[in-house]
Amino acid sequence: MSRDRRAVFLGDRNPLNVTFLARNVGEGGAYEAELHLRPPPGALYSGVLRPHGNFSALSCELGGGNGSSPLVCDLGNPMKAGASIWGGLRFTLPHLSDNSSSVRFELQIRSKNANNSQSAVVPVALAVRAATRVSVLGVSRPDVVTIPEGGWGPDPPQRLQDLGPPVEHVYEVVNEGPGAISQGTLELSCPLGHRGHPLLYVTGHEGLHNCTASHGTDPLGLEREQSPGPHVLQRRDTGDTGDTGDSLVCPEAECFRLSCRSGALERQQRVTLRLSFRIRSPPPRQRELWPLSLRCDAEFRVLQLPYRVRPDSHPRHRLQVVTALSRSRPEAGGGVPVWAVVLAVLLGLLLLGLLCYGLYKLGFFKRSGPYGTAMEKAQLKPQAASEA
Repeated sequence: MSRDRRAVFLGDRNPLNVTFLARNVGEGGAYEAELHLRPPPGALYSGVLRPHGNFSALSCELGGGNGSSPLVCDLGNPMKAGASIWGGLRFTLPHLSDNSSSVRFELQIRSKNANNSQSAVVPVALAVRAATRVSVLGVSRPDVVTIPEGGWGPDPPQRLQDLGPPVEHVYEVVNEGPGAISQGTLELSCPLGHRGHPLLYVTGHEGLHNCTASHGTDPLGLEREQSPGPHVLQRRDTGDTGDTGDSLVCPEAECFRLSCRSGALERQQRVTLRLSFRIRSPPPRQRELWPLSLRCDAEFRVLQLPYRVRPDSHPRHRLQVVTALSRSRPEAGGGVPVWAVVLAVLLGLLLLGLLCYGLYKLGFFKRSGPYGTAMEKAQLKPQAASEA
């Protein structure tokens, strides 16, 4: 007997194909030869594999009419001497128990022959494992913040308008299965300052409860603004972040750290955490050295699974959510004053008038008639009369 997997997982449907080879090695036929297979508790029989290649067509049915009853497959009556039958059976194990670290299938061939009525029981075991996979999605809204040349307001700020526009980082944790999660933790770290100057004012967080923060929120005593509209989450996995360039990341500076416990998460269930903050104007002396991006690190760790079978490891997932910072610069040369435009138009008109006056003095505008001057006309008349 063989199977197409060596382990099954708690919480999963665990489709399983069991194949076997039955052979009559005796000298005579085996009358009413049958394969008896006893599945483990919780296993559900779903049918036979289609005949193909060496696989034979089988007729099987449950002996007692339930999932834990022996499965009986007809091997022939008689099963001729030297005959071999390849068979395949399909099972699912959607309701595994965590009482044991393994499950076992038992097979036996029986016949009506008096001298050799049954073969030995062949056990095949599969390991039972507890495991789960998690993923974290993150997005910055907006993903780019433009810092004006003069900053947003006075330093230190006195009101909400003295800070930059509201920014929200959204983190979403998804339990991708196969098992459930009984407890996990989402940890965030974001830089609070740069070169001794405050950078970030965290105004609040929502979504997950039971959170602890390294610094208080809303340091100016301002009311927390409403969250932005619907968000679009994008997967941004970052294993080794490598060179981050001109950006600010923890622990290179003082950080805002937030740790939130998540409760039980069933398969494909998700939880969301929203962190809202504003960015402070950079000091004039540091504006050229201000970082080009703000990166917040996030990590979700599975702390406990609701099974007595211990997992091989507790999974974790890391990512970074980046808010790009751009600096607005004045246009080269600045704007043209209105008086300069008016003066240029008047000078242009004056030059045009002088040009026209010079051409007039030179006789440019005096054009001759089609028959010449008056004297030329008088000279032409007698000549025309004499010719007549």
